[in-house]
Amino acid sequence: EEIEMLKQEIAQKASTGVKREKLMNVKISQVEKGRFQHFIQVQGTVESDNNVLIASQSSGIVKKIHVSAGNKVTKRQLLAELDGSILESSIAEVENGLKLAETIFERQQRLWDKNIGSEIEFLQAKNNKVGLEKRLATLKEQYKMTKIFAPLSGTVDEILIKEGEMAVAGMGAVRVVQLSNLKIKVDLSEVYISRIKKNDLVHVKIPATEREFDLRVDAVSQVIDPQNRTFQIEMKVPKSEVGIKPNMLSVLTINDYTND
Repeated sequence: EEIEMLKQEIAQKASTGVKREKLMNVKISQVEKGRFQHFIQVQGTVESDNNVLIASQSSGIVKKIHVSAGNKVTKRQLLAELDGSILESSIAEVENGLKLAETIFERQQRLWDKNIGSEIEFLQAKNNKVGLEKRLATLKEQYKMTKIFAPLSGTVDEILIKEGEMAVAGMGAVRVVQLSNLKIKVDLSEVYISRIKKNDLVHVKIPATEREFDLRVDAVSQVIDPQNRTFQIEMKVPKSEVGIKPNMLSVLTINDYTND
């Protein structure tokens, strides 16, 4: 009876269809010694050493903005100016007073040279002239501070002031960026500080432009940031790589270990 029951059970399983495992071909290869390389992938940022936020040196109403974002500018080019009408009036007034003071001083000088007149009158005329000259120089310097000039040649990245609004001394007014000296900077964990060296080759990808290229490490910091336990490396972006802008994200693939 048991044999018959087993036959029936086998027949039942055969009729319901038992899944068979599919066999895979396996190839055996001889292990050979070869070169092993390990890579890490990190994110970096494109930066410019010449990224300058220019501040107004004095406070006042913005009279005129002479540039727009995206404009190319040269060093010492006038970017914007504040209302300097009060200073202009003061300068004109002092200049008129100085002309009179110079005339009086020259007259007193001639008299003094001839031993005519009192010394006090001569000294008063001289002091008055010198005082007005200093006053005029101060006013002209203050007037110059109502002008905002580009400290370097580059591209206007952003304008933070508007015509007719108040500009405050010391606050950013115009940002100028020089795109000819771009660098990629990356913070790496301190565990890699002995593995990354100057002139190491790094593969760089800029997702925003879909550009990929290789760069050499130009500088490796030897100081660990105590806050996040990282050190910094940087690479110069060649001028031939157009379309790359400051603050763009970069993805870097770095070979941190090689065993030949």
